[in-house]
Amino acid sequence: MSLSDDEETPNKQSKYVKLISQDGFEFIVEKECACASGFINRLIHSATKWEETQGPITTLHLKNIKSDILEIIVKYFYFKNKYDKSEEDPPDFGAMHVPPNKVVQLLMAAHYLDC
Repeated sequence: MSLSDDEETPNKQSKYVKLISQDGFEFIVEKECACASGFINRLIHSATKWEETQGPITTLHLKNIKSDILEIIVKYFYFKNKYDKSEEDPPDFGAMHVPPNKVVQLLMAAHYLDC
């Protein structure tokens, strides 16, 4: 399976984004979901050609975010994408996915990513 939907057309970007945590774990996220982050959304849709957006898949090295925190953020991206398009009330994401000992680190990462 290829991360790029169209390897024959090098100018078109993949529908995925690769997020690399401080400790080297890679998360492949649908671009539509990753754009829940204002930071990622602005980077991807900017008229400026950032180094991170060149190549077949946008790749972001998030050197300030550890993998356990980035995993929660990726879950939130998909959660937000699902419930933004739904008329039903979303369940409490924090109660389901955020351990109390990770709250401060998660708030700092969410602030950095603008989500």
